[in-house]
Amino acid sequence: MSAQLKVNLKRIPRIVRLICGSYDAWIVGGASDPNQSIPKDYDVCVPFRQWKEVALLIPKDARPTLYGGWKFQCDGFLVDVWPQDLGDVLICAKCKWAWQPQHNIRITKVL
Repeated sequence: MSAQLKVNLKRIPRIVRLICGSYDAWIVGGASDPNQSIPKDYDVCVPFRQWKEVALLIPKDARPTLYGGWKFQCDGFLVDVWPQDLGDVLICAKCKWAWQPQHNIRITKVL
């Protein structure tokens, strides 16, 4: 039996908490690494079926990305949000972790 990781949700940028908590989105990349104490940025993948609703939450000063998403600052962190199903993200060789903070579910790819 493994020990449950303690998560302080207040350390996560407000908009990331909102998107992950209300729209089945996942934090992927470095910020989802359980060994990362303070991430430099947050990458959030949002299921296609919920992208229309999440897109309405994106700040007006956000910049578009090459992947059809948006990049912006929130609470001192760079946040990158884009539409993509989690399964497709996990196929990518660079993605080793995924984390759903609201339910504290973490996926680690075994290579």
